[in-house]
Amino acid sequence: MRAMKRTTFFLFALAAVALCSCRTSNTEAVQHRNKASKKLTGYFVYKNDGSTLTVTPREDGRYNVDVDLFRLTWLNDGIGDYTDGGIDFTATDAGGKPIGGVISVKGKTATLTFTRSTWYYLRNGDQLVFKRQKRQKRKKR
Repeated sequence: MRAMKRTTFFLFALAAVALCSCRTSNTEAVQHRNKASKKLTGYFVYKNDGSTLTVTPREDGRYNVDVDLFRLTWLNDGIGDYTDGGIDFTATDAGGKPIGGVISVKGKTATLTFTRSTWYYLRNGDQLVFKRQKRQKRKKR
């Protein structure tokens, strides 16, 4: 009976240690994801023509990607996933076909590289470099 109590106590203690270690690693993963999310998300502007790139986090751990290219197109349904190279996203081009690319962020600069495009105006390998900006509030008219 005494050996059974010791074994039960030992198993209970082992389970408690295992559960605590799982929480720690899960917390570290969430902290790492939050840190990466803050670095990769934001509002970016292309200085040559005012085109914009907006990356926002989603509740499911993915990212919403909106690209407004002045006088060319607006990709407003982009969804991306975090990769080692940045955010790999897919959206719908003006012709209704899938278009995709990678967004990498270093400091205040975001580089958008199109990697999956069938559209003539945005070819594979085309890059745009955006600068991080604070989103300006629109004036009421």
